[in-house]
Amino acid sequence: MKSRLDGLFVIGTAYLAMLFCLLVPFFYSSTALVLLSFKFFTDYFMLLHIYKNLNLKLKIINFIAFEFYITFYFVIVGISLLFNKKVLWKGREF
Repeated sequence: MKSRLDGLFVIGTAYLAMLFCLLVPFFYSSTALVLLSFKFFTDYFMLLHIYKNLNLKLKIINFIAFEFYITFYFVIVGISLLFNKKVLWKGREF
């Protein structure tokens, strides 16, 4: 993958954060729980702001489903990119 170092740092950090979210239930510590709570609260308030701008109501069940979906999605895509170096998007290959 051809990316700048800062781009790889951002993607790598996001990937590790999502992987961390999946592993927290298996390796409990109070620090990990605080960090996971911080991630959920920041995601919630970010989505709440977007929903308010779109004049929609954010339901808690939708938010919980979003958190599970985005966590698994990030991890699966990250792992698949390790094995498949060529990405085809909109007819272009990267």
